[in-house]
Amino acid sequence: MINTMRIMPLLLISACGNLHAADYFVSTTGKDTNVGTLVAPWRSIQKAAQSASPGSTVNILGGTYNERVVVQVSGSAAGGIIVFQNYANQKVIVQSPGQVFASPDGFPVGLFQIVDKSYITLKGLEFTNYIGQAAASAGTFPAGIYVGGASTNIKILNNIVHKIYGSSNGKSGAHGIAVYGTRAPASANTITVDGNTLYDLKLGQSESMVFNGNVDGFKATNNIIYNSDNIGIDAIGFEKTSPDPAYDQARNGLIASNLIYNIDSNKNPAYPPNSNGADGIYVDGGKQIVIERNTIHHTNIGIEMASEHIGLTTSGSIARNNIVYSNYGPGISLGGYSTSVGGTENCSVIGNILFGNDTRNTGSGELQLQFFPGTASLNSNLVANNIVSPTKAGVIISNASAFQAVTFKSNLYDPTNKSLSWSWKNKQYTTLAGFQSASGSDQGSLVSDPTYINRLTLNLSPQASSPAKDKGTYISNAINGDVDFVGNPRVVGNVDIGAYEQ
Repeated sequence: MINTMRIMPLLLISACGNLHAADYFVSTTGKDTNVGTLVAPWRSIQKAAQSASPGSTVNILGGTYNERVVVQVSGSAAGGIIVFQNYANQKVIVQSPGQVFASPDGFPVGLFQIVDKSYITLKGLEFTNYIGQAAASAGTFPAGIYVGGASTNIKILNNIVHKIYGSSNGKSGAHGIAVYGTRAPASANTITVDGNTLYDLKLGQSESMVFNGNVDGFKATNNIIYNSDNIGIDAIGFEKTSPDPAYDQARNGLIASNLIYNIDSNKNPAYPPNSNGADGIYVDGGKQIVIERNTIHHTNIGIEMASEHIGLTTSGSIARNNIVYSNYGPGISLGGYSTSVGGTENCSVIGNILFGNDTRNTGSGELQLQFFPGTASLNSNLVANNIVSPTKAGVIISNASAFQAVTFKSNLYDPTNKSLSWSWKNKQYTTLAGFQSASGSDQGSLVSDPTYINRLTLNLSPQASSPAKDKGTYISNAINGDVDFVGNPRVVGNVDIGAYEQ
């Protein structure tokens, strides 16, 4: 016999049909003393964040929630993921309750915070209006979403993050979405950040999206990041984020299919005027990071692979099949910014299109080679199969260092309406032959119009008759990639030069 007086909060039938036995609900009209059903929802997301069980879904009804949420529960491999989501595509806004939250450990303080938790998915929410204090003594470090400690199996999906400011004066640090691996040897791992939109961020010396420290295995895919005053996506090592230096390096990551634009530090009050240092994508001391199929434009530096710590490098990383255009400084930069920092080792720049970068005429050109501390044993960085179309200044490669650790091969240099120049070991060359002789590399490269479908409308797919067709160098699927910019097989016949495979 069924006891009809028994309350069964975990099994509901609503207008949406049969719901899972572990569905909870949160509403701006609810009460935290309720049972968490659709007809008797909780009032705060925080109540759900300390009450949800493995395998459950927290459905958040539309409205504005003035609260900071700290997740205190975990899912599990056996019990299932805990999902926090907007209910029925309703607009859910989470914003600061008006108080300032100090950082107890110097790490970010998330408006939505996940530390040392596992099997959590957060999707479909909007995070905004979270501003730290300007005084250094305040110790505030806001982030829209923060994942820290040794969290595992975390998914951050289809959220909107905006108006996150380090301080009202813009000088203090902040992040839109931050993943910090702050334990050792246990790492933050199996982290997916996909389909999010980040904009209107005042970050001080920090980044829009960051993977920092002992983060081993992450994906940053299909995100849109724009209108920020510092770096779009950063994978960082050697910042003492992990307590053990042996693990203090973001690694084994994928940064793919993101759209990043309007990233500019020139008016960031944390830097000198006209600093021009904000990357679209930056690997700063990371290891084994793949950067592919991204579109990056109107940033200070499109893609940079380097290290800011002397004697340490970004290594084993690949920038491939990206389209990088109309950036204010170089399209791609390799090597440390001075002789007193680290460099770039065993990295590849392959199959990209660099088009019309250095629009502020900094002299950095399409490819900037900076400093490579070390010996000739570091001559393992590869630049191959790229289509390079400079601005009217015609600067293909710039560098100011007498030591270079880069080999070139099978690139196509576009001479349309300009004279070209290459720099090598602080000397300039105006012909490909001169550059080949000086560098001892760049065999198989050519100077020719790539015959884009329409360069005026930035349709940069080469025509079928393009000289880029079948003229690239195949290294391996691991280096060239399995697919081109639009997802077609990367190798059809011989590999093509550029981001598209005919």
